[in-house]
Amino acid sequence: MTDVKVIQGMSNLEYHSNQALGSTTLKKIENNSMEIPHDMKYREIHAKNSSYPDTMSAGLRMGQMIHTAILEPDNIDADLEKYCKRNKNGSLSAVGIKEHAFIQALTSQIQDLKKNDSSTRGEFLRSLIHTETSIFWEQDGIECKARLDGYTKRAMGEVKSIRSGANYITETECRNYHVQLAWYMIGAEQAKLNLETVYMFWVETYGLTDYSPDEILEKPIKMKLFEVMPKTISEGYAKAQHLFERYKSCKEKNDWFDKQLDEIGSLELRPFAFQFIKD
Repeated sequence: MTDVKVIQGMSNLEYHSNQALGSTTLKKIENNSMEIPHDMKYREIHAKNSSYPDTMSAGLRMGQMIHTAILEPDNIDADLEKYCKRNKNGSLSAVGIKEHAFIQALTSQIQDLKKNDSSTRGEFLRSLIHTETSIFWEQDGIECKARLDGYTKRAMGEVKSIRSGANYITETECRNYHVQLAWYMIGAEQAKLNLETVYMFWVETYGLTDYSPDEILEKPIKMKLFEVMPKTISEGYAKAQHLFERYKSCKEKNDWFDKQLDEIGSLELRPFAFQFIKD
């Protein structure tokens, strides 16, 4: 095994341009394995595009600013300048003005939580000692990588945004966040960080079109901290290892075809959807 590298302050572009296996590719092996060779071939180009505001979706732009507001608040002014939606002449668009207001409100409310919230949520935010930590290691001949949002002396924290009204558990299951967290913990173990607990800090977003910028500045933002239970992380570990073995096999054989595409699937509505016919 090669030396493990732990890098603080690596840019998003540099990290995502790296060809090592990360959690995004690991999760993709489950249902979109055929896309991986293309994605790897154009990794650097995609990384540049995903870091360029004009090519980013509203969700990506907002997610980037939410991360910065929580994890690197000293850099939030630069992010507001870069990622808020703008007109062709460089001025903030109507959407950009509301995005700017939302992130300003979030930054202010996060600062207030750090100063005045005596709960576990406030303590967690105050205790983050390292943010945006990139880890690189080798596993069974495969170069691997992970990027931790933040960690304390004994706990890892992951920041996620979620649309208002969505279910936290369903979102975690559907997006394989438990696999992502387990992969990060594997990286942390390689780096000998000795992290024992995993937290997810969620920020709820809402439809900005329904509010004026002044209303957005004053509207409370729902933020919730969850401790991820050990059984969930264990399931993530097991699935991550399963997906890693599939990735390794595909890479060794240079065969990325998804065998499930050759099978005829069965499609039926879920039981509650049957309203007009009876068994």
